Amino acid sequence: MRLNLRPLHATDQLAVNRRWPALLPGLMRKGLSLQDAAALAHNVTFLFYALELNAPPRSPADLLDQFSLSQIARLCEAYRERAEQLEQLALPDSDEPQEVVL
Repeated sequence: MRLNLRPLHATDQLAVNRRWPALLPGLMRKGLSLQDAAALAHNVTFLFYALELNAPPRSPADLLDQFSLSQIARLCEAYRERAEQLEQLALPDSDEPQEVVL
């Protein structure tokens, strides 16, 4: 499966911070600790904004049904690695999506 990750702009980053706490109650009802629920909620909300999908999800929670925990972790890691590469090169963030293979 090939997916594209796009750079997040400031408004996207603010939206991630505003929206991820709404997922906490549902994740904790499923047995996750507060720490694990917070990490997963943040990551899946982050991906909601960063992923370019043919059929975009309606909400971050929809991604929990589309991807496994390991896929979510790999996508977040791929995004982090790309951001680090751009920082090391001292280049401005690219608006070009990054292709990731799962």
